[in-house]
Amino acid sequence: MPLLRQVKTNIIFLINFFFTLLCLFGYFFIKVLSPIILIRFGALRNEIIGNSFFDLEYYLSYKKKYNKKKTIDFFFPATNTYANTFFEKIARRHVNISFYYRHMFNIINFLKDEKHLIKTKHGSRDVIGLFQSSQTNFYFTDEENNIGNQFLNKHFGTKKKYVCVLVRDDSYKKKFQSHLNTDWSYHSYRNSNVYNFEKSIKYLIENDYGVIRMGKIAEKQLSINNNAFIDYPFIKSKSDFLDIWLMANCNFCVTTGTGLDDVCLTFRKPIVEVSYLPLGFIRCNQAFTVTIFKKLRDKNTKRYLSVSNQIDN
Repeated sequence: MPLLRQVKTNIIFLINFFFTLLCLFGYFFIKVLSPIILIRFGALRNEIIGNSFFDLEYYLSYKKKYNKKKTIDFFFPATNTYANTFFEKIARRHVNISFYYRHMFNIINFLKDEKHLIKTKHGSRDVIGLFQSSQTNFYFTDEENNIGNQFLNKHFGTKKKYVCVLVRDDSYKKKFQSHLNTDWSYHSYRNSNVYNFEKSIKYLIENDYGVIRMGKIAEKQLSINNNAFIDYPFIKSKSDFLDIWLMANCNFCVTTGTGLDDVCLTFRKPIVEVSYLPLGFIRCNQAFTVTIFKKLRDKNTKRYLSVSNQIDN
């Protein structure tokens, strides 16, 4: 056994040594080409659905608007698992992706040659209002649009208008992202009670909207018996594709602030943020977003805090 272990160690060392030499050769090659064309490498966020969609769309929009020098860019997935399988499909329509590009990135990052690296700006936030002044780069094929429209026709008939309602709870993080963190309770202050949204959902239905309560999973099921309402987390026909397509094609979204609503942001759909926290993360540079903050009450005085009180504290 010690001999086999040593052989395995030697093989891994030789493979890594080979890749290092290959990447060093590649690095010198792209340096020679850099006066003509800039070649860059970067990580593609894929572990969290909101950041994944936002960061890629922001990169595409920023590059189209501000990058004056022609570049060829290569991405490697940040993790081995995609939070949404359809995201991988739509991402590959726009950028070159391979796990092997990580080796080149590591070499260039070690050499601190920043101009050959792609790094996300502003921490997954559009602080310059880029989305407001541009159109989405993402698109669906005719076949994909047919699948999405068939779903809507099956549930809503000829009703064309629909609203997505997204109410955050702990279920998604616990079930689908425990491999990233064993304890997500520090995010629980962002949760809301979905039952508080029943009156608003019924109001939208009365005003001729179809309503889809979104989410891959949810803790509580709504008992709204109406053909214009879909409690999506609890139906069998949900899919990673529909998670995205429905958010991308709604008339607007009502959300308490959670990852999936970034899909609406990247497709430039109006968003109503309610019971929203933290204040510092509001999408204040997007004209198609309005925000109502969560009500907070001081434990000592029992008085509700104003926005300025919340900022001060």
